[in-house]
Amino acid sequence: MEGKIKCRPDCLQLRITFNCGQCYRWNIQPDGSWIGVFHHCVWTVKHENDYLCYKVNGNYKRALTENTNLKDILLKYVKAMNMPERKYVGDNMLLDCLLWDYFRMFEDLGEHYIRWSKCDPNFREKADKFYGLRMLKQDPEEILFTFICSSNTTIKRITGMVEKLCSLYGDKISEVNGNSYYDFPDVSKLANSSVLKELQLAKFGYRAAYIVNSASKIMEMGGKDWFKKLTSLTYEEAKSEMMKLPGIGEKVADCICLMGLNHLSAIPVDTHVFQISKQYIPELIHKRTVNNCIYKRIGDHFRNLFGHHAGWAHVVLFCADLKIHKRTNNNVSEMRKPRNNKKSKIVVSKYFATKEVLSIMKS
Repeated sequence: MEGKIKCRPDCLQLRITFNCGQCYRWNIQPDGSWIGVFHHCVWTVKHENDYLCYKVNGNYKRALTENTNLKDILLKYVKAMNMPERKYVGDNMLLDCLLWDYFRMFEDLGEHYIRWSKCDPNFREKADKFYGLRMLKQDPEEILFTFICSSNTTIKRITGMVEKLCSLYGDKISEVNGNSYYDFPDVSKLANSSVLKELQLAKFGYRAAYIVNSASKIMEMGGKDWFKKLTSLTYEEAKSEMMKLPGIGEKVADCICLMGLNHLSAIPVDTHVFQISKQYIPELIHKRTVNNCIYKRIGDHFRNLFGHHAGWAHVVLFCADLKIHKRTNNNVSEMRKPRNNKKSKIVVSKYFATKEVLSIMKS
């Protein structure tokens, strides 16, 4: 199944979005397209002019039937696209909705960038190159185990461990261009007693025990129902619940809250963020390590500075600090750079900007 949705390249920069540390299953192809897995399908996406074109491999009917929020997503999508109401909606349009929702196209990113730039000159400086970074709406189950794998290791190794989990215990979805793609495994499969030895042999190290023990505890607490419960909790409640699991400390819990539970005010503080925060909080300049007090101080500072979507804004700053982007940000692989207003240098999509934001841009 193939389709496309309206989305100018300045509204979504794929390279930055997929390489900012929030996901590990998207890979760029020789033709500039990206292939990744979400909603039990293999998706290929690529910008062509003012559209994001996609191709779906696998049982997309499952993705459509299992998404309990699809009706609400459809209503938001139709409204945002100024479409007339329809009595019948085909699968193509429903897949449009899934992709639109996955990239949070319902969020006015131009408005966010304007607001964040007004309150922070450092963000304003970064925004011109790191435009179009969108927080993905990802499955909390996958995010939880992904970030258990992420502790004290490299992006390459995290990617390898996540793919190994999928190939060992996930259902095969499809083959694309000679490569096999697998769904992320159900938590019940990771709770199996044989998994520990298999992951140790696969060189997961101490993370093997964390994965199996966390999966076992989640099954004791209700399995899938426990994950559903998480989505209804406040940020503080969800974070506290996460930290009951083996191998999940404050930073990993915040990663899961931000990237899997829609708590966009969560601020995961790692080494990069700690160093960035020293530009904002002078008393941290001579500090070498992050204790609980400093961790909270950093999170509160960015939440006070950027507001409800502070976690999203902080990911832009985090992304700008990564070596991979410092090496490549002068050779952007996207279709084109954003159409900037000379005064503000902030990107606003004509499809997703509010009238108020557009009036600011024109002034």
